Amino acid sequence: MKAERNVRTLDAVLCSLNRVLIAAITASLGFTLMSAHLKKAMTMSKFNQPTVLPEPKSQQQFYDELRNGVIEEVAKEIEKMQGFGNDTLSSFAIYIRRMKK
Repeated sequence: MKAERNVRTLDAVLCSLNRVLIAAITASLGFTLMSAHLKKAMTMSKFNQPTVLPEPKSQQQFYDELRNGVIEEVAKEIEKMQGFGNDTLSSFAIYIRRMKK
């Protein structure tokens, strides 16, 4: 009877120890995972990183880019026209594209 009581007591102690160990391991893993998430959260995201600003364009550069864009649009629309032959339309488009700066 005394041996049986000792076995039950030992079994209860071992169960308690298992619970404590499982809780400690779970807490440790949870802390490790949480600290990994915190490190990741604390690093600077791509959205928040400083950006390199483009160099400002001069007024002439801006005007030339705008003008070239408009000329290209006109040349593309002329190539879509149906009123003339393909050679004539291509010649008009080439002539207009030569106006770019």
